[in-house]
Amino acid sequence: MTTNVKRRYGRALTLLILSITVATCTRGNNGIFATIAIERRSTSRNLNNKANILGVAQTNRRVFSLTGRQVFRRDLSSDTWSAIATPSVGGGGGYAAGLVGLTNATAPNGISEEIYVLAQRDGGTRTAVFRISDSGYGPIVLDSAGPGSPGTIGGMQAVKDKLVVSVKHGDGSYRLYSFDAGFSGWAAADNHPLPTTPTTPPISYRQHIVDSDASATTAVFVGASGGLFRLPLVDLGAGGARGTALTALDPVLPAGVRPGGIDFGSNVAVGGTARRDLWVVTDRGTTPGRIFINESADPSSGWIAVDTEARLSFSDALWVDGSNATLLVGTFTNKTPNPDTLAGGLRIITLTRTNATAYSGTVSRSLGRSYRAVELSNASIRSLDLIGTTVYAQTSGSGLWSIPSFAETAPDNREWIWE
Repeated sequence: MTTNVKRRYGRALTLLILSITVATCTRGNNGIFATIAIERRSTSRNLNNKANILGVAQTNRRVFSLTGRQVFRRDLSSDTWSAIATPSVGGGGGYAAGLVGLTNATAPNGISEEIYVLAQRDGGTRTAVFRISDSGYGPIVLDSAGPGSPGTIGGMQAVKDKLVVSVKHGDGSYRLYSFDAGFSGWAAADNHPLPTTPTTPPISYRQHIVDSDASATTAVFVGASGGLFRLPLVDLGAGGARGTALTALDPVLPAGVRPGGIDFGSNVAVGGTARRDLWVVTDRGTTPGRIFINESADPSSGWIAVDTEARLSFSDALWVDGSNATLLVGTFTNKTPNPDTLAGGLRIITLTRTNATAYSGTVSRSLGRSYRAVELSNASIRSLDLIGTTVYAQTSGSGLWSIPSFAETAPDNREWIWE
C-alpha cells in the first residue's frame, strides 16, 4: 500500500470516528450542536460568577447585589454592574456584610423604597448600618459605637417596611431591634428580647438572622443556629408594644429539624378551588428533601411535614406560582457528577393537599434548557428572592442568577441569566 493510499484511508477513518463521536455527544435529548445553539441564547453579565452572594435588593431603577464583601449595582436597563466603594466605619476602613431593602404597602412585590447596608471592620467588633441610594452611600444611621448603642450589630433583615437588626449586648444577651422607614439613630428603636431557655438557642452565636417573612399579622425569623421565632407584626412598628419578647417555635417542630429558609404565600391554591395562606419552612438538617407547611397566619403550632423524593436538604424556598401551589427550592451542592442523583441547584415542588392534615410534594427539575444553567444546576443555593416578577438565586461560589418571569414562562423556555 502506497503512502498516499495510507493517508487517504487515515483521513477517511478520522472523519468516520469524528462523525460518530459528534452524533453520539448529547446532553439529555439534545445533540452537541443543539446545545451550542442553546448556549448562544443565554445571557451572562459582568458580575463575578465565582463569588458568594450575600444579599439582593431592587428599586424601580436599579438592582443591588452584595457580592463577596462589596456592593455592586446596575441599571435595570443595562447589563453592566459597577462596584460601590464601601465607606469607612469609624475611620478604619470596612467591608459590606449585609444588604436588605424595605418595601411599602403600595410597592410591587419586593420592590424596595429604602436600601440598607451593614458594614463592619475589626473582625465584626465595630459595625454600622448605612442607607444607600441610587447615587451611593448616605451617612451612617446606626453605629455600634454611636450614641445610645446597645451593642454590636450582627445581622439584619427587612420585614416589609421595617428594618430589623440583631444585636449582642455587652452582657452576652441578644435582642432584635426594629426601625420604621426613614429612621436615624438608636433612639428610634423598638427592642425585642430573644428566648434564653436551654431548649431555644439565641438567634445565633454569630448574631445573624438567616431569613424572615411576614403574614398580614405575624413576622417569623430564622436564626443561623436553628432557632425559629415569631412576633406580632404590629409590635415591630413605632406604635407597637416595646420590649415584646419573641415566641419560640422550636418545640412544635420535630427534634433535629434545622430551619433554613422561610416564605409566606397568600391565597395559594392547594387542590381544586381551595385557597389558603401558607407558610413554608425548609429543613436544612439531616433529613433530605423535607419542608414544613403551616396554614395559620400566626403559626404557633400545626406544622405539617412534607417529605419528597429529593435526596438533599433544602436551603430556601420561594412561592413562585401560588395559583398552582408551586415552590422553587434551593439545595446544597453534592459533589457527585451524575445528574441523576439530583445533585445541587434548584428544584420545583408542586404541592397537593391530600387531606386535612397532610400534603404531598412532587419534585421536578423543569428549570429551562439554557446551557449556562448547567452551572446553576450544580450550584449551592444560599437564598432565593422574588422581586417584582424576577426571581434571583443567590449562590455560594457561583455568583448571582436571575430569571425575569418564572411563573409565566413555559418550562422549556425558561432562560436563567448569569448576572
